[in-house]
Amino acid sequence: SSVRLETPGAILFTSGTTGEPRPAVLRHRNLLASATAWNAVLRPAGTDVWLATVPLSHVAGLGIVLRAALEGLPVIVHERFDPEAVLRDLGEAAVSHISLVPTQLRRVLEAAGRSAIRAPALRALLLGGAPIPAELVREAAGRGLPVVPTYGLTEAASGVTALAPKDAAAHPDSVGTALPGFRIGIVRADG
Repeated sequence: SSVRLETPGAILFTSGTTGEPRPAVLRHRNLLASATAWNAVLRPAGTDVWLATVPLSHVAGLGIVLRAALEGLPVIVHERFDPEAVLRDLGEAAVSHISLVPTQLRRVLEAAGRSAIRAPALRALLLGGAPIPAELVREAAGRGLPVVPTYGLTEAASGVTALAPKDAAAHPDSVGTALPGFRIGIVRADG
């Protein structure tokens, strides 16, 4: 049997700006559109490997699984965030993509200390889920990491903007432009 795109595919909870958890019902169409838009930007290859260090019950973690599944790519799942384990897998497991929140990236950089970060296959380090300090983007880019600042929200089934790694160092306070298929606008309360 086939999946009807308008039926609910996931219910994820978000605190958003209210601080109180509230359900966001994401339809299969939303989840597919988000994963497809991200893959259009990230351009996955058959040898890519995702590393998931964020909970799969969060929109960022679910997004990783869906993007990889659309392309038949493997996902390494860490049970909990451990910066040493992230550094190990970046260097040894041919990880091409990872999503981190700013606090996680800070901890990875601190764990590496002054040592070079070995990540030979890494093509995109998606950064989002919280406000992104410009100095963190500069530091990560300066250390050779292909940082991709993003902005997203649970209600949109993951990210809606991304900044290419080549632009991150020059524009560390930007989260880029809309992903394919997304429209962004600023609207007053009266519409």
